[in-house]
Amino acid sequence: MNSLAQNYPHLEISVLKLSEVLHDNPTKRLDAEYFKREWVGIKNELLSVPNEYLRNLISFNARYSQPTYDQNSQLKIINSQHVRNECINHENARTGYGAVVPREAILINSTGVGTLGRVFINLLDFDFSVDNHINILVVKDYKKLLPGFLMVFLQTKFGQAQINRYYSGTSGQIEIYPRDFNNFLIPLLPLDFQERIAHLVQTAHHALENSKHLYKEAQVLLEQELGTPPKAPAKEHQIKRLKESFLTTGRLDAEFYQHKYTKIEDLIKNYRGEVCTLEEDEIYDAPFEPQSNTTYRYVELAHIGNYGNIAAHTEALGAHLPTRARQLAKEGDVLLSSVAGSLSRCALVPPHLSPCVVSTGFFILRSPRFNPETLLTLLKSPLLQTYLAKFPSGTILSAISKSALQSVLLPKIPTTIQEQIAHCVQESLKHRQEAKDLLTAAKARVEHALTGGGGG
Repeated sequence: MNSLAQNYPHLEISVLKLSEVLHDNPTKRLDAEYFKREWVGIKNELLSVPNEYLRNLISFNARYSQPTYDQNSQLKIINSQHVRNECINHENARTGYGAVVPREAILINSTGVGTLGRVFINLLDFDFSVDNHINILVVKDYKKLLPGFLMVFLQTKFGQAQINRYYSGTSGQIEIYPRDFNNFLIPLLPLDFQERIAHLVQTAHHALENSKHLYKEAQVLLEQELGTPPKAPAKEHQIKRLKESFLTTGRLDAEFYQHKYTKIEDLIKNYRGEVCTLEEDEIYDAPFEPQSNTTYRYVELAHIGNYGNIAAHTEALGAHLPTRARQLAKEGDVLLSSVAGSLSRCALVPPHLSPCVVSTGFFILRSPRFNPETLLTLLKSPLLQTYLAKFPSGTILSAISKSALQSVLLPKIPTTIQEQIAHCVQESLKHRQEAKDLLTAAKARVEHALTGGGGG
């Protein structure tokens, strides 16, 4: 083995006894990935502190049966897309019937590339169920292990290494099963240390709830200013002359002429203040060519959160950025998705991400007539979201063109109302960042404790 390692230093070579191969290996895997040296190092660090197998620390470890979806139900169904490492994004969840997740249960995404391994804890104040792609863990004895600490540990490199070791499958169809979690090594650090970590998790949750409350305040301010449009009839028939339709708009599709859009436009036109549209120079679309030797923060649709925040981003060298990364955004810019089906993907570029490179699937908006927070809240409002659905065109990829966006009617909100909305949104984003920072600190403290920093 030593001679092989010397002759081929770029290769990772390990020789194991059969008993070592079969240990903690219920499915008797023999692939090299399962025995990577990285895992051996992680395991040795975990063995150097008091530890226990997860199977001995939990009272429940399973996936629920697939729920029945029903729009008449009030019970939300959480799926893999909703479980993040910062929160459970339940706002857009469908409803149905299924087993209710216990409070402080740990939810782990257990299938799919990009989603497998995301972990969070149930601290929500309402009942919900999950689909069968999420594994549920319930801690048995709080005198040994606290759920908040377990959640954070599973997010650390020590927890993620075990997830990456045990999952199986190829070509995007990857899975980790309840039986695999049984073999996870869990450090039993001092209970007072676990309590401090759990407290950080709780504080982050409260900060996140405050963030949501403040954002809803901004929405209420806007709704009180604009009012709500009357409901459009369930079925409608309209007859348009050629000069009223195609010769004016260039559109012949029935969707464009639905009565609900007319009602919204009438509401905006009758707004007590001014009505405006975005000017060409307020829709920033200057091309940007990334430099191959420079690292950029990159933001795409998947990174946009539900509250005007950018939930995640990647960093890459210019040479390794996607070909669609061809726009440069800065602090205070409003990003609006141009793609039909994702028009609600709208966010404000925060200071810590400025400047960033964004996908060509975004419009970058800078308007002197709206502060960024008001423009964001306006574009994400139910009123404008319904209205914006009028404008996408195309067959293979339906999207809003720049010229179509310039025809969208907007109410010019008074400065005093804009200032109130801006305050709510700014405070909302501040609390959301606070929640993220607290969870990052919790993870760092656990990793420090497991790499020789102590857990006292």
